[in-house]
Amino acid sequence: MALLVGAVVGLALVIAAVNWLLAHWWVLVLLAAVAVLAGAGVLYQGSEEHPCQIVR
Repeated sequence: MALLVGAVVGLALVIAAVNWLLAHWWVLVLLAAVAVLAGAGVLYQGSEEHPCQIVR
């Protein structure tokens, strides 16, 4: 019985979250932009040689 109640509560939370994100779609766009910028920063930082490695 507890498992059924947990499943129903979980499903209700997922449905509520999806409805909220559909109403506030700009949050997803903002998160996607931050993720792209963070990924680009990681790739850019990885492509540069560290100054200490140039001296060696």
